[in-house]
Amino acid sequence: MHDRVEIPKESLADKRNRYRKQRHRMLKIMEPLFAKIITKMNIVKYKWIWYKVVMSMLHVYMRIVHRLKIRGRRHIPENGAIMYLLHNGDYDVIYFLSAFKEPIGVFTDVGNGFFADFLETVYGFVVRRGTRDVMLEKMVRTILKKNRYFAIWPEGSPSKDGHPKEPFSGVIRVYATLNAMRDVIPFQPVLMRGTETYQYKGDRRKRKILVEFMKPFFLPRAWLKPPREGGKTPREMINQVMLHLAKKVGYTTLKKNHALERRRRMKGKPWRG
Repeated sequence: MHDRVEIPKESLADKRNRYRKQRHRMLKIMEPLFAKIITKMNIVKYKWIWYKVVMSMLHVYMRIVHRLKIRGRRHIPENGAIMYLLHNGDYDVIYFLSAFKEPIGVFTDVGNGFFADFLETVYGFVVRRGTRDVMLEKMVRTILKKNRYFAIWPEGSPSKDGHPKEPFSGVIRVYATLNAMRDVIPFQPVLMRGTETYQYKGDRRKRKILVEFMKPFFLPRAWLKPPREGGKTPREMINQVMLHLAKKVGYTTLKKNHALERRRRMKGKPWRG
């Protein structure tokens, strides 16, 4: 489902030009200061120590301010997992990272500049930038080489009314690549409640946040065969995967995802960070 590809190499001049075109204004302003902090505090050398320090502080903050509660840690597989979540609010990634605390890669949009490169290179995040095949390749390499745990919000953007949306199917290709020969890395649904009020145009009431790690599972291996041989398409599989989680919050259908429709019309053009 995913043909392995080479990740394009970028010249220093092209990288600097990309930094200048950073669309996130606040990141563009803060990145020079952030670069100095990374150098002076030797963050790269002690990256996992710094990661645990920051996440532990964030975890304490979430416990106190948002009454963060975590369930089902016993369900987290030791050998890794592709964790997937419904996208309820704008700060879902931060809330999830504070709950998990351990090193984990995530697929997210954090701009197109130095900060995004830092998270990709040092911590194995995958930034929403470039072609689909390149992003999928980065996910595969991240799970194999940097973080055996990887989290993704397949809907792409928060659902304003809480009704789960049709997901992007790329993560199915990542799963199929990792489990091509045998079942190795399962899907793990993670349920978050309370984050739906934290949206840029929402109420933003401080509600109790629950993060529940549910039992991991593997897709039937027959599904991974080509459709002409009785297998399922990536779209059929990702819909089943998402419905598994949607039913936990009371929905039996997935509503139309307009971002997915726009992406289909782009016909393979690269994403912009």
